[in-house]
Amino acid sequence: MKVWVLNLKHRKDRYNRITKALDKEGVDYEIFHGLYWKDENFNNILKLQDMEIYDKWKRNDGWNKLQRRNVNMGEAAVAASTILMWEKILEDGDDMVLCLQDDTVWKEGEMKRLIELVERNDEPVQESDAVFLCGYSINGYDYKFKPIDDNYETPEYMYNAHAIVYKKKTIENILANGYRKHLMSLDEYLMILSHTTDRMDVAEDLGVVNPLRYVKVQNSENILEQINDMDEVISDILNTPEI
Repeated sequence: MKVWVLNLKHRKDRYNRITKALDKEGVDYEIFHGLYWKDENFNNILKLQDMEIYDKWKRNDGWNKLQRRNVNMGEAAVAASTILMWEKILEDGDDMVLCLQDDTVWKEGEMKRLIELVERNDEPVQESDAVFLCGYSINGYDYKFKPIDDNYETPEYMYNAHAIVYKKKTIENILANGYRKHLMSLDEYLMILSHTTDRMDVAEDLGVVNPLRYVKVQNSENILEQINDMDEVISDILNTPEI
């Protein structure tokens, strides 16, 4: 399984760290340089790519602060960059890929183990549209991950989409659901596609009808983590630096 990493060109520190870690795993990978929201040409690039930031996200009665504000530029940059990376992945033609953000960290050997687990193509993987190798609970949202077997569980509302295995057909499906014209938080968008969020008002704008099905590797949030710019491991999207 090929690994795709979303990275910003000026973040050479993250580039060096994750390429060194992936080299140790002995896996095939490609680095994709994304868009930086502080780039003076960012808005023009969005226009050239026929992309627009979703302007109806803010909800005054939202249950957390992320819902009580508009989509910010960092979220839009992650969304746009991910779309462009997905399009490149489709050009390569791989049936299944692992997408990472460049702030993902793990102990040596664990990435290879998780990839081999997913590549076994056990029944939960066969029946899923995407396999999350991450996912954290959010304060204020009452849910539990439901065990499927010894390796997998059924997730509900999750944040921190920094390590996900996608199938080719899933990427094609996602790109057909209006994301390009409705840029928003990748985490939120993926939850809308699985119908595991209360923001189904947004789903109506996107034209999302049939939910995607996700599975998650059990306890993977303790294996693949994110690290911030102070080299501190973080586990809550509310404190995660924007790309």
